[in-house]
Amino acid sequence: MTAYAEVPTVSSTSAPGLVWLDLTRKCQLACHHCRNESGPDGAHGSMTAPDWTRVLDEAAAAGVARVQFTGGEVTLHPDAPALVTHALKLGLADEVYSNLVHLDETWWNLFRQDNVSLATSYYGHEDAHNTMTRRNSHARTRANIAKAVSERIPIRVSVIVPDPSDTGEVARQDLAALGVRTLRVDHVRPAGRHPRRPRDRTGQRRHPGPPHPWRLPQLRAQQPLWPRQRQQPILRPRHRRRMLTGIPRK
Repeated sequence: MTAYAEVPTVSSTSAPGLVWLDLTRKCQLACHHCRNESGPDGAHGSMTAPDWTRVLDEAAAAGVARVQFTGGEVTLHPDAPALVTHALKLGLADEVYSNLVHLDETWWNLFRQDNVSLATSYYGHEDAHNTMTRRNSHARTRANIAKAVSERIPIRVSVIVPDPSDTGEVARQDLAALGVRTLRVDHVRPAGRHPRRPRDRTGQRRHPGPPHPWRLPQLRAQQPLWPRQRQQPILRPRHRRRMLTGIPRK
C-alpha cells in the first residue's frame, strides 16, 4: 500500500525559501568527497517526471520561492530541462547546480532565460581540481564558468578545499579574474565517499544524513535512500527543519 498526500502539508506561512531537487546519482565525475557517492555508474532512481512535477507543484503551492536542481550531475537527467521549464512556469526562481563539464545548447538556452542561475564547485588549480574529481575536468569547468560570465548568466561558485587551514585565496583570485562575483569557500565534509565519514558496526560508511545546519531552513527532495523504498514526494515538517521526504511502500 502506498499513501499519497493530496495537498501540501507545509503552509505558505511557514514554507522555507528554497527546495532542493536531487534528481540523480549519475555523474561523469567520481569526486573523492561526493556526499551521495554519485558517479558514472549512478542511476536516476525510481522517481518519474510526473513525480518530480508534482514535487514542484506542491512546493509552489506551499509558497516556496526558489528551487535548486542538483544531483549527481543534473544535466545528465533526461527530464531535467523540462522540469526547469516547468518550475519557471510556476514562477519559481531556478538554480542549476552543475559540474559544468559538458553543457549542450539546450542547457545554455535555459540558462539565458530570466530567473535561471548557475552554481558549481571549484577545487583550485588544475592538478588539485582533477585530483579531487578523478577526471581531467578542470579545463572544461573553468571554460564554462568563463562562458557563463561572458554571457552575463548569474553564477555562484563554491571553492572547496580539503585542508582546513586552506583559505582558498588562490582559487578565489583565479575566479575573480574570470569575473565571478559570487564566491564562497567551503571545506570537504566527512560524508559520502570521504575517508573520515562515520562507519556503522559492520564497518560500512553510514549515509551522510540530512543537510548541514548552515543550509537550513530549506526543503529537500531526493531519490530513495534504500533500494526497496519507493519515495512518494510529500511536503512535511521534520524536527527543526523542513524536508521534502516520502512515505515508504508498506
